[in-house]
Amino acid sequence: MASASERWTPRRFTKGKDGSWSAIREFDIIAAANDAAAFSSPLDSTDLGTTTGLVPAFNEDHPANSFLRVDNLELFLVGFGLYRLVVSYSTPTGGSSHEDNDDPLSQPMRIRWRRQIQVEQFDQDADGNPIVNSARDAFTNPQSRDITQRVIEITRYEPFYDVTKAEIYENTANQGVWTIAGFITVPEGTAKLNTYQPTDDYTLTDEYVKVIYEIELRPDGFRSRHLDEGPRANATAAGRVRCYTVAGEELDRVLLDGQGVPLDTGIRLGKGDLPRAQLANPTGAIVESTANAVFLRYKRYKLLNFTGLGLV
Repeated sequence: MASASERWTPRRFTKGKDGSWSAIREFDIIAAANDAAAFSSPLDSTDLGTTTGLVPAFNEDHPANSFLRVDNLELFLVGFGLYRLVVSYSTPTGGSSHEDNDDPLSQPMRIRWRRQIQVEQFDQDADGNPIVNSARDAFTNPQSRDITQRVIEITRYEPFYDVTKAEIYENTANQGVWTIAGFITVPEGTAKLNTYQPTDDYTLTDEYVKVIYEIELRPDGFRSRHLDEGPRANATAAGRVRCYTVAGEELDRVLLDGQGVPLDTGIRLGKGDLPRAQLANPTGAIVESTANAVFLRYKRYKLLNFTGLGLV
């Protein structure tokens, strides 16, 4: 039966210029029937440093430093049934283990964060108050401000580029709570797939394609936001009519309550001051009420179940 013992003299550690560490251990193996048997040889009881009792295996910790893991195993035949095994250790890059093969399809997803700045008009101040003049009318030219948004870029290899998936999911937002690539969970409607596409050219005979998913995050959701205002309001029987002041002057814009009725009770509906009648909330709108105004928020992107993206 094969057995192995470590050569203590060759055991060594190396510190690189970049501060990284590596290590090498060597083992003498006897009575191994073949290469496969040599790679699974049991260690002598006096040897320590493996949890299996066998010679070190790929990604196994170094006995003196758990940050170092086996990254290479080199076997030399030195005689009949006699082998020398050289085991190299290093610190895995970008994870807790080394890749166990060269198959790109088995490699983990790579994640990159970046930010983007968008310029948007705004109609409320930092405390959520509507921006209106002293008469509580909205300004005709709203101001703009910068909005910082986070973007996650996920790259990985796939067997082929699925253009149908791109057509279905691009420019949609997540339906339900979604955990992205197993590391961040976001509420419904706050993650939008901007693009899913190959990172480079490829041929139809390629065995795999490197693709990128660009996911934009927005904590307040991807909804447009509008001050509820207009020149008309809803009156009983007459429907939507123009609004007037008590003096009979026609108004171009009045603030509404989210259901088609002016917030200002002094405003007249029609020249004859018709009775007011509330409508149901606009279809699809989320109504946000403040002390002096009402805002309507509309969904800008279709919601889809993002589990179909396979980013787990």
